[in-house]
Amino acid sequence: GGGSGGSAGKSLQTLPKAVVPTTAVDMATTTTTEPKQRVTLTPASGITDGQTVQVAAKGFKPNAKSLLVIECADKPDSGAGDCDFGHPPVDADATGNVATTFTVSKGPVGSNKNMCTAAQRCLIVITEAAPNGDNGTAPIVFGS
Repeated sequence: GGGSGGSAGKSLQTLPKAVVPTTAVDMATTTTTEPKQRVTLTPASGITDGQTVQVAAKGFKPNAKSLLVIECADKPDSGAGDCDFGHPPVDADATGNVATTFTVSKGPVGSNKNMCTAAQRCLIVITEAAPNGDNGTAPIVFGS
């Protein structure tokens, strides 16, 4: 057993500066196998700009701390500038599950000011704040 203390109140400013860009770049990696980390949104479709959705994830390390919950433009070369990092970090439970809420936006998303449209999809990403960390994504399906 190690140290204790809550981390829910930490802001991204407390994370090492090198973590944020690497995390966003890593999420763009595609694979042909089923991802270990699965993220689902409720509702799954018909979402409106500014709506708060339920975010559920599974497959993370048990009791993983300070997982980032971010909204990103779904681009082949997504980087830190394509993501919003305003949501407070969350922790996984003893079975590696995560439950939180997230207020989605059609944009602008990130410093690159992406807009979420039918042509430019956006995602909710839950990721470890470490290079090559575990991550999972779910598409944000906005209504018309």
